[in-house]
Amino acid sequence: MAIIAFVSPKGSPGVTTTALACTLSWHSRVVLAECDPAGGSLMAGYLGGALEGPRGIGELAVSELRDGRLEQDFWGQLVDLDAPKRQRLLLPGLANPAQAGSLTPLWGRFADFFTRLEHENPGFDVLADCGRLHVANPPWPILRAASAVLVVTSARLPDLSNAAATLEAIGRDLRDNGVPPGTVRLVVVGGGHGKGEISRALGVPVAAHLPIDRQTAQVLSYGGTVRGRRPLMRAAAALEVPIRSMVDRRRARATWNTTAPPMPPVPQQTSAPQHAHPAPQHAAPAGPLQHTAQPQHTAQPQHGAPPQHAWPAAPPPVPQQASAAEQVAGPSQPAAESPAAPQQPSVPPRQAARESQTPRDAQQGAPARQQPAPPTQENPPVSWRAPHVPHQTQPAPPPAQSVRNGQSPAPDGPITEELPRAV
Repeated sequence: MAIIAFVSPKGSPGVTTTALACTLSWHSRVVLAECDPAGGSLMAGYLGGALEGPRGIGELAVSELRDGRLEQDFWGQLVDLDAPKRQRLLLPGLANPAQAGSLTPLWGRFADFFTRLEHENPGFDVLADCGRLHVANPPWPILRAASAVLVVTSARLPDLSNAAATLEAIGRDLRDNGVPPGTVRLVVVGGGHGKGEISRALGVPVAAHLPIDRQTAQVLSYGGTVRGRRPLMRAAAALEVPIRSMVDRRRARATWNTTAPPMPPVPQQTSAPQHAHPAPQHAAPAGPLQHTAQPQHTAQPQHGAPPQHAWPAAPPPVPQQASAAEQVAGPSQPAAESPAAPQQPSVPPRQAARESQTPRDAQQGAPARQQPAPPTQENPPVSWRAPHVPHQTQPAPPPAQSVRNGQSPAPDGPITEELPRAV
């Protein structure tokens, strides 16, 4: 889980006790680093001053500033809280708060080194006790590099009011430095307001609620035998599960955002492929659309020929049949010719255009058709009449016989039935 930072608002004690309880109850390998600028308290409290000589984060700061030996001297400055297993280690804090100024330029260096401890063999999670932030030289770089920031406060109203100011300061700093939201959680100690009410009022989820266990808190503050079945130790051990789950979800989301394959581009609708030799397109006339008739190709009239017309050729006239009277009377004799000059019959222009030339002949360059000679005395007009057919009388059919009273008709006559008359 890399770095888990513990922060305490003003007037809310218990952050160091909570961090130590988590260190002694969690199942993973843990390093508890006292990063409180106000100084550490575990060397004189929980350990009871059993260790002699300077040791802790102050000595690492001097070694890093002089020789840059933070990685080499780090493991020598740790205290094994569960010797000789070396699974729960302690990096003591400053013995003198006046040395906090020398740590200000090194907080970023410590944050990078604590982050890499997760990938060591064996790997360690770092629980950083950052203390109160309303002091000089707070360890902001460690909070920015932390996978989770736990604000420890009591459930009473004065402490919750101070927690609201601390949450606002943390959120502002994380936003200004580009840290994704969702790393801050609340850890409520003791009775008072409920978890849901506190979460809605402060706008931050409550990760856990720790009970008041004065006997265990006394041991963790001044030394003694820690019993894992005590309520405080059991609640601290249960805190590992939600915190680890939150860190895993955030890392999975960050990994997906950085390694997800890019979305394929949306295909754009394109026009139909153009051929190598596109058909010529006629430009549309400017202005509103108007329907124009298609021009008809007509043959140009030749010299002396009647004018051509665009209408189609009319079908040939159908000869009229003679009436019945004319068929009985026979063909009439032609009238005697008068000595005067015969009049030329008028020819309709449509028939003249048809007989003169057709459009196909004009297109193919064929000569115009020869007009028939006008009728004269030597060449009289020919009138057509149907041939005479003598009239033949049809014999009358035999009278019809009625069928009455079951009588059968004659064998050679048609069968008729007389309908009953209406009375």
